[in-house]
Amino acid sequence: MKKVLLIATNSEKKPYPVPPIGLSIVAQSIEKDYEVRVYDAMFDEGTSLPEIVNSFRPDYIGCSIRNVDSMSVEAPEFFLEPIHENIIKPLKSLTHAPIILGGSGYSIFPYEILDYFGLGINRKS
Repeated sequence: MKKVLLIATNSEKKPYPVPPIGLSIVAQSIEKDYEVRVYDAMFDEGTSLPEIVNSFRPDYIGCSIRNVDSMSVEAPEFFLEPIHENIIKPLKSLTHAPIILGGSGYSIFPYEILDYFGLGINRKS
């Protein structure tokens, strides 16, 4: 059976932590056909990811991008940089499994996020 690692990349705890409900629904919907493991970066922001990837050895990796930025005028935060540094870069160095992106934040800027993470596809302008 093929293995799928699903990663909730959101680690923002303000104003409160948000559970990865959508990712959990995806996990449940594919568990008949795949061995599925869910990793929530909320708890350790990617620290245990290398151990999980090396022990589970996924065939596919799905990453949910919840938010792109904090939408705050007073103190704007850009969330893609820590996701890139703590999740995407380590994944690319640990495995050749395809990295599949999704989530509400990703849906707003799909091409830009693919390019930012170095996962871009060749497309015509």
